[in-house]
Amino acid sequence: MRSTRYALPVLLALTAVVTACKTHAPLIAPGANLASPLVITSGNNQTGPAGSTLALPLVVTVSVNSTTVSGASITFAVTAGGGTITSTTVTTDSAGQASTILTLGPASGTNSVTATLTSGTSTSSVTFNETATAGSVLFGTATSFTTSGSAAGLSLGKVGGNPAVLVAQDTASLLLDSGSGTFGAPQDVAGSGQKPKGVLFVDLNGDGLFDVVAIDSGAASVSVLLAQAGGGFGPATSYPTGTGSVAVAAGDLTGDNKPELVVANGPNSVSVLINNGSGSFTVGTPVSVGTGPAAIVLADVNGDGKLDIVTANSIDVTVALGTGSGTFGAAQFFFGTSQASGVAVGDVNLDGHPDIVTSNLGNNTISVFLGTGTGSFGAATNFPAGTAPTSIVLADVNADNRLDVVVATGGSVNVLLGTGTGAFGTATPSSLGSVTAVGLAVGDLNGDGKPDIVTANSNGTLSVLLHN
Repeated sequence: MRSTRYALPVLLALTAVVTACKTHAPLIAPGANLASPLVITSGNNQTGPAGSTLALPLVVTVSVNSTTVSGASITFAVTAGGGTITSTTVTTDSAGQASTILTLGPASGTNSVTATLTSGTSTSSVTFNETATAGSVLFGTATSFTTSGSAAGLSLGKVGGNPAVLVAQDTASLLLDSGSGTFGAPQDVAGSGQKPKGVLFVDLNGDGLFDVVAIDSGAASVSVLLAQAGGGFGPATSYPTGTGSVAVAAGDLTGDNKPELVVANGPNSVSVLINNGSGSFTVGTPVSVGTGPAAIVLADVNGDGKLDIVTANSIDVTVALGTGSGTFGAAQFFFGTSQASGVAVGDVNLDGHPDIVTSNLGNNTISVFLGTGTGSFGAATNFPAGTAPTSIVLADVNADNRLDVVVATGGSVNVLLGTGTGAFGTATPSSLGSVTAVGLAVGDLNGDGKPDIVTANSNGTLSVLLHN
C-alpha cells in the first residue's frame, strides 16, 4: 500500500488520536499506533577521540502508522559528556527526518544527545549514546628544526607574508617558514645581545614589518631593532627596565594605535615604555605587582576599552587597570597560583567577560580565574596540566567556538579542551621526545586555516605540530 505523508500542524500524542489541520484530510483514524512517533534512524553508538567531530550525523525520523511527518520541530540537547552540536532545533524534512552533528566532549567517556518531539502536553524522546576515547588526533607528529642553541622563549610573527619564529637563545634568531610549516636555517639577529631572556616579534612603528624586542641578559634593559624595508634589522636601541627582567608584552596603552612595551621584572615590578610613534620609546611610570612575576599580558579585563596589565607571579595573579594614558591604577592580587610560569587571557566560560588562566610549575596545574567583567576575578580553580608546564596559550583548537588550553610541558605539548563553562578536560599530550619546551606559540603555519603549534626547546630545536 502506498505511504501518504502529512504536513504539520499535526497534533502528536503518545496514546492519543492524530488530528490533521482543518484543511488537511483524511484524518488519521482513532486508535492509530502512536507509541513511538520519534525513532533513531542512524548515527547512534559511534566512537571517536575526545574533542573530535563524529563522522555521521545523528538522525531521527518522525512517523505515525508508517507515515512520515514533515514539518515537525525536533529539539536536540547534549545531556552528557560536555560535547557540542551544530543544531539544537531542527524541522523534519520531506522524509520526516531531522539531524544534528556532534563534536565529542573534552574527556573520554559517554556522550549523550537527546532528541525530543513535543506536541501540546505530550512529548516523545530518544537518546543517542556515543563514546569518546582518550587520545588526540588534532595534531600530527612533531617535526624538529635546528636552532642556534638552548632557547629561553619564542615569538611568532611574519616576514614576507609567511610565518616566522623569533627565538631567544645565544642571540635572537629568526627562522622563516616556507608557508608549509617547514622552517629554514636560523638567522641570527645582529645586535640583539647575548642570551636574551625573552623576545617579542611585533610591528612597533606601523610600517607593516615585524620588529625585534629582546630582553637583555645581565642588564636591566631591553633592545629594540626596527625592521628595514630592504630586509634585515637596524641597529639596536637600548631602553632601561627594572632588574631581573623576564617577560615582555606589547599593546596600545595610549590610544594612538602604536604599541607600548611592558616588561615584567624579577622582584615585583613592571616597566612601561611609551612609544613615541616611530618605534622609539620614553620610560613611563613603573607598576608594582606581586612577587616573582614570570609572565605578562595586556588585555582589557574590565571592558572600558583600555588595556590592563596582568602578570602571573609566584603565588598570585596581579591585575593593574589601565587609564588609557600609559599609566595604571593600584594593583589587585588574586591568589591561587603555584610558581606560575605562563599566563593567558580569554573568555573561557562564554559569558562575555575575559578570564585569566595560568600554568603552574609548582603543582603541575593550570589555574582558572573567572572574570566578572569589572576587573575582578573569582577564586582559582585548578586542573591537572602535566609535568612541569612552562608556558600556556588559549586557542580554539577543535573549532567548537570554545577556548582550549595548550600548555608546553617537559617532553610534550598538552591540550586541555574547554567545555565553555570555565572547566577543562583531561590533558592530552603530543610528544616532543626527550626535550623540554620553554617557549610556545599557536598559529596557522601552513595556510590551511587551522591552528598549529610551535615550541622552542631546551636542546636547541624548534618543534612543529601541524593540525590534522
